[in-house]
Amino acid sequence: MKNNILKSIAVTSIHLIFLANPSLGSSTYTPCPNSCSGNGKCTTWGVCECFTGFSFDAAPDCSLRNCPLGPAWSDSATADDVAHNFAECSNRGKCDRNTGQCSCDAMFEGSACERLACPNDCSGRGRCLSAKALARMEDPGVLRKASGGCTSTEVCSDAGCTSRNYGACSEVNVYETPWEADQFFGCLCDAGYAGYDCSVRTCVRGDDPLSTSQVNDVQLLECQADFGTFTLSFKRESTAPISVDASVSDVTDAINALSSLEGQQPKVAVSWTGGVSTVCIASGNNIQ
Repeated sequence: MKNNILKSIAVTSIHLIFLANPSLGSSTYTPCPNSCSGNGKCTTWGVCECFTGFSFDAAPDCSLRNCPLGPAWSDSATADDVAHNFAECSNRGKCDRNTGQCSCDAMFEGSACERLACPNDCSGRGRCLSAKALARMEDPGVLRKASGGCTSTEVCSDAGCTSRNYGACSEVNVYETPWEADQFFGCLCDAGYAGYDCSVRTCVRGDDPLSTSQVNDVQLLECQADFGTFTLSFKRESTAPISVDASVSDVTDAINALSSLEGQQPKVAVSWTGGVSTVCIASGNNIQ
């Protein structure tokens, strides 16, 4: 009787193991390829989930790297006015999958080849700036406002005008909406140099003495202020700060001190009417 019980237990155990094996086999995951190269996580389906910086599309075992993304210089639009989607190396370079770095096409640079390089690095005689930066630097002057002048109403931050915000009177040229505002770069040449790569020397410029029927150019300016300073600009060069209580001679000297007026004859003459002694008054002074 005892032997029969033991045999029954042994047979039952064998049956249990035999019946359990199919179930275990169906739930056990298959190892991921190359153990995901140590660059990813193996999912229960035997598929690698690559860590950031590594590409499943390029290699299912996560052995190859991604390259930096940038706005595509050329691609297919996905909708009206929807293009320049992000792409590896901005579609202007080749991705080195071993290093994760872009090898950019000629004239393109940046980690994602996202910038148009300045020609010849501006020949070492200028600055390489984006279209957005160049627009903002286009003769911005200081404290200038296109319409309405700049009054204490805009400058004063409190009733007693003890706190002032001169930035309210500043204006710059804005070029930020176009997609290439931070992608296109160009040279801003140093004084005395010109050309697309700043490789050309410039000569002193002046009026053609052989031209006829000319008259002196007259610039009109209204200064409406009772405190502070302002500047005037000519050919990207600005004067030293001019006080609102400056005299005719003070303003004249400040303008004629500009090196951009070199060779200008006769020099600039300044005058104003109204019987006031200062360049600016609260109600506004017309200067020419």
